Amino acid sequence: MSMATSPGLDAIIARHGGDPGAALDALSLAAGTDPAAARLHGVLRPVLERAAGRAPAPTGEAALNARLEERLAEIVVAMEDARAAGDDDRAQALHARYIELATTYAGRLARG
Repeated sequence: MSMATSPGLDAIIARHGGDPGAALDALSLAAGTDPAAARLHGVLRPVLERAAGRAPAPTGEAALNARLEERLAEIVVAMEDARAAGDDDRAQALHARYIELATTYAGRLARG
């Protein structure tokens, strides 16, 4: 597994020769013309930056929030894959899980 340590992110990074920086650059480029890539970029950018060594590793509360961000990113990738495969039931289940985690994440951010 890559530095991202999650199967969904590892798959994205593997598509770019195992280089998280290259994956981030490709996603950034695609985000300018593809709405789906723009959504993924918004979610995956912080995770890929950390994996590429372009951002410092978070500690304490920031580490917990970073882990939630990573999990949300994994779910987004899995939802996109499920939709692409025509598995609407899986996509809906993942969307429900995303809402649960996003609510937790938003609550943590609101509490500061």
